[in-house]
Amino acid sequence: MADVTDYRKLVEDAANAAAQRTRVGVKSPQSLTGYGRGSAADRGGDLAANLITGMIPQSPADLAMWAAAGPFGKVARTALGAAGATGAVMDPTPAEGGPSKVVKLLPSMLAEQTGPKAAEEFRSALEAAKKASPQGGAVDVLKLKDYKNSKLYMDPEGQTGFAITQTGKDAGNAHSFFKHPDAPYSGAASALAERSAAEGGKKLDVWDTNLSPVYNTAGGYQAVARVPFSKVSKPKDWNKEAFAKFEGQTPTFETRVKDIKVGGPGEPDLIGMVRNPPTPVEDLPVRSYRAMQQVQDLAEKGRFPTVFVPAKRVLSPQIYDDPREIVRRALERIAPESEALQRVFPGYGREAIYEGVRGREKQFGLGDLPNPTSLPTNPKGSRAIEDIMTPQNEKRIEDALYEASKEPKLMHGPYGWYFQDPHYANMVDLYGQPLAQHNFPKWEMTQGFSSPGSAVDKEITRGTTAWQAMQEGWFPDYVKYGSMKKGREIPPDVATKLQGVPGMLAHQSQVKPMQSFLDFIEANKDDPLAWQRALNSIKTGPYTQALMVPQVGYSWRNPTLDAHMVTDLGIADVRGGQTLANFKKSITPSELAQAGPWFSQRAANVGMNPVGAQGVVWTMFGPASGVKSKLGAPKLELQAINIAKRAIDEGKSVEQVLREGYLGKGKWVVPLAAAPAVGAALNDYAAPEVTVY
Repeated sequence: MADVTDYRKLVEDAANAAAQRTRVGVKSPQSLTGYGRGSAADRGGDLAANLITGMIPQSPADLAMWAAAGPFGKVARTALGAAGATGAVMDPTPAEGGPSKVVKLLPSMLAEQTGPKAAEEFRSALEAAKKASPQGGAVDVLKLKDYKNSKLYMDPEGQTGFAITQTGKDAGNAHSFFKHPDAPYSGAASALAERSAAEGGKKLDVWDTNLSPVYNTAGGYQAVARVPFSKVSKPKDWNKEAFAKFEGQTPTFETRVKDIKVGGPGEPDLIGMVRNPPTPVEDLPVRSYRAMQQVQDLAEKGRFPTVFVPAKRVLSPQIYDDPREIVRRALERIAPESEALQRVFPGYGREAIYEGVRGREKQFGLGDLPNPTSLPTNPKGSRAIEDIMTPQNEKRIEDALYEASKEPKLMHGPYGWYFQDPHYANMVDLYGQPLAQHNFPKWEMTQGFSSPGSAVDKEITRGTTAWQAMQEGWFPDYVKYGSMKKGREIPPDVATKLQGVPGMLAHQSQVKPMQSFLDFIEANKDDPLAWQRALNSIKTGPYTQALMVPQVGYSWRNPTLDAHMVTDLGIADVRGGQTLANFKKSITPSELAQAGPWFSQRAANVGMNPVGAQGVVWTMFGPASGVKSKLGAPKLELQAINIAKRAIDEGKSVEQVLREGYLGKGKWVVPLAAAPAVGAALNDYAAPEVTVY
């Protein structure tokens, strides 16, 4: 093999010959250097000129850099190859169909692209590589503005490169990694990963092919989340045949087992990676690309889900975020107090409701009703609940509650969500004390038992309809036809009574417990407190108990752990099973027997009762766990909105609609097509489109 002096001479001769062929005279080292810097396409020509100006190669790395440079780099490679210098800078086993001689790409050969046309040139180079490669579908070409907001790196010939986003929510994201099939380089993935890490890349996403291990080894990027391959996640130009040797590992998230799929040949997972996260991480399944990005953010912050619970998956990543961020997002979703609230219940704004709750705590504590009979007294225990009872998860919940306690908007309505005292006071005025004590529990029961599968506004509508049916003697018709199932013939008189009532697939799960409740009371009619023992459901029992008042008995000891709370506490991420139905199902008796006291202690540690704290957690974590509507209204306000809209729709006073609802002579139905006057007369507050269970 020739020595380095020979290399210099060979390159000098070859470069001069090339310059003569292009009719550019090379009369001095300076003119050669100028030629090398003459255009963007010739970047790196000056590296070849360095050989002539006296810079002698000192290492194989020097040779590789010069051999990769622009048009003169091609000359240099020819000269070096002719000299037999294959061991240091050439790959002896070039890719099939690629260049006959392949240079090992080094991170230092990737230069930052600057100038007014850098973004256009980078994007063009990426498009060319994507179009030329059968695996081009693995890389997205972003909008030009995205590249203008990125640091861009390419080799001098523009055949390999990557970008790093500079500002915005994706700052630090390394993206648009590419290598043209004709690029005369080996080891490109390693060089790209190493250089991206050195230039500030914090995270990236990559299909689960042979690249993710390389990015880990060369760049320190660690896998933190994976999205199963699906029609939604698949790029439009994806070529399954080109990726046939790579298969998926993660099952899709489905409600039914039979719908679960795992990517076959050519259907790998998409992996989110983070460079050198501050805490240990795992490669956890998520449902979407957005969720993957959220997990990457958590990993960067040191709040990875496994810091708090032994997560098997991550359904709602942002529940693990910084409590201050959680509170900020929730505050953005708090709706202003509806005018309907104090129009229907004078003197009871959200702040007054909150003060009412605090006053009851001081006077009556957490109530005196017995626990639902279905709640185990000696539970065997639940693995899922044990998994969330970590010191780190306890602190996560308490920190979030503490941050929320500083914000009146997150306390006044949500902490008083179950407060129903004005209804009882109205019933006493209407019925007198004895009859109010008798009717109020049953009236609340019809709404509480209408909660499974219902949004709150529908719960109110269906609950007051069931109460009307009981009072007017047509409850059997409501049981039979209240599902409003399409295609089922309903007698005209019953259809008239059900006008405006939304249908419900879970109808039977609502009315059967109602009928059992009524049967139990009838069988124990000599016991005025029999209704207390009839609230035995682990689902609707604690919910209905929380809606009661001191005059009839209530309980704020057992939080209502609905599907959203199961998510918020981390239970859905640690449960076993295969389907979303397994992960997010309502709390079970054995789970509540453990989780209830555990959550109650978290609430007590920040000065809250368990039921009020549940309302705050539900609201605070709402944006993270999938609540789409505005937040902040207690149930009394949502009832007031139904009442006020009904009054406007029927041309009645709110007092008349209230009275009819208590007496069972009318239902609080939100009109399906409300009159325009409704929006003008009241703040048009959208009730949460979520279920209690």
